[in-house]
Amino acid sequence: MTGAPASRERSTGFSPELSSPPTRSSPWAATGTWPASPGTWASSSRSCAPTRSRGHRWPKGPGFIILGDHFSPVTALLAPLYRLFPSPVTLLVAQAALFALSAVPVTRAAARLLGRRGGLALGLAYGLSWGIQRAVDFDFHEICFAVPLIAFSLEALLARRPRAALWWALPLVLVKEDLGLTLAAIALVIAWRSRGSSPRTVRYALGVAVFGVAAAVLVLTVIIPSFNTAGGYDYWTKVSDAGSPFDGLATKLRTLAWLLVPTTGLLALRSPLVLVALPTLGGGSSPATSTTGAPTGTTARS
Repeated sequence: MTGAPASRERSTGFSPELSSPPTRSSPWAATGTWPASPGTWASSSRSCAPTRSRGHRWPKGPGFIILGDHFSPVTALLAPLYRLFPSPVTLLVAQAALFALSAVPVTRAAARLLGRRGGLALGLAYGLSWGIQRAVDFDFHEICFAVPLIAFSLEALLARRPRAALWWALPLVLVKEDLGLTLAAIALVIAWRSRGSSPRTVRYALGVAVFGVAAAVLVLTVIIPSFNTAGGYDYWTKVSDAGSPFDGLATKLRTLAWLLVPTTGLLALRSPLVLVALPTLGGGSSPATSTTGAPTGTTARS
């Protein structure tokens, strides 16, 4: 719904449209003044974006709805917080808090396996790692919701609580349109680890894997195109231009080496948990990674 009365926008602080994210380099980040479309707010029930401007600046044309660009309804959870503290800093603080939260399951899992001191040391190393620090320094990005979800899921998996691991991973489909593939990867790892001990868990995990793939396909081919003004998904060309998964293989292998060698000395390759990172690392040219400019190492490092 475009052309909403300016008085309504000023009185509510929100306009019915959605748009692009605030950045540290944006002029409103320094002045505390929002343009018409500052936040990547996506909601399946109500489209709303903070606004305090006299004029609209839409990223892809007047009235463009962000659900036609990327599917990240989870960001609507920050709307109440932003309503209380309407500033770009609110989103950046929330992002940093979510990344910090992911250190809790990482530390607990490490302490369970290595002892209290070893766990604290590994948790500190994780929090100060290049991937996490680079992500915190980045502009607000919805991937900050995925990192703690994956961390809690993998902690539960290591603690042999497969159903809890599945529950923690399920919300990933609401974070980004292609994270259903990461959900499927986690579910397949759970199925593999449970194959000799719990046939029922294997069935549940395989069902979740199918759900993850189906959710990604549905969002990419139906939901996003239905909100997109062109009736499609704008980033298919990015995928097609990337060619085969083996294109840019040297760069992908170098990225993988920088992720694994300094942190584990390639010992991580012994664990099936490394398979969880494949959708992220294999999709180096996918919409959820390089085309958004977001750090690609955060979900992999969880």
